[in-house]
Amino acid sequence: METAELAIFLGSHFVVSNHNSLLYSVEGAGRLVEDDGRPMKRGADFLVHTLIDALIDNVLPTIDKMSVVAEEIEEEIIRNPQQLTLETIMKLKRSTLRIHRVIAPQREVLNRLSRGEFPLITSEAQIFYRDIYDHLVRIQDLNQTIRDRADNALSTYLSSVANRQNEAMRVLSMVATTFLPLTLLAGIYGMNFEYMPELEWKWGYFALLGVMGIVIAVLIWRFWAQNWIRWGRGRVRRIRPFAVEPKKLIGYIERLAKQSH
Repeated sequence: METAELAIFLGSHFVVSNHNSLLYSVEGAGRLVEDDGRPMKRGADFLVHTLIDALIDNVLPTIDKMSVVAEEIEEEIIRNPQQLTLETIMKLKRSTLRIHRVIAPQREVLNRLSRGEFPLITSEAQIFYRDIYDHLVRIQDLNQTIRDRADNALSTYLSSVANRQNEAMRVLSMVATTFLPLTLLAGIYGMNFEYMPELEWKWGYFALLGVMGIVIAVLIWRFWAQNWIRWGRGRVRRIRPFAVEPKKLIGYIERLAKQSH
């Protein structure tokens, strides 16, 4: 999200605006003036109100789009969190911070304009500036909500990545734990000592394989008992949406009708 600056100078009978990039709000106010001159008929303060009101209203579509992006991020984190998801979260956070830095100082300015502290703003126009102030407060609240959602999404992303790493470490730990005793047995009987009675047994090789198999079975059972292996366990059913019975609600029409009788 990028921002642009609009400077406005208000006099008793003139308005001067300055901006270095295209602003749709100024273009829209200019078209209104060209069509019927409506923004200029009630004085300079109303013309400034038209410019600021259009400028603030043009921020709302950006806030709405950022809210949609925040919702998409939350869904993506649940499905498949990736590095690109983290980059999107950080861009969203930077956008909310940029809006906060721009909007926060303007609240005090518009608040003072709407309270009659300046004689250039007539009492008739003050209520319109109050309406702009209310819109600005609403934008700031929505922006803070998106910022909080971005923070929560970042925490959820980190937790999800940590859980995936824990799952990978669990698998590696299971493999290492399973092959560790097998490596020990193979290492013991792989030594080149001459006097090892088990080496001359006819069924020694098969006995060693049997011991290894028993070790593997015991370890797998142990992992399953500790819920490290979820194969063979019942899955939790997906929670379904529920609805409260209307008859239990205060203000339900049929309930009120029965009470009246």
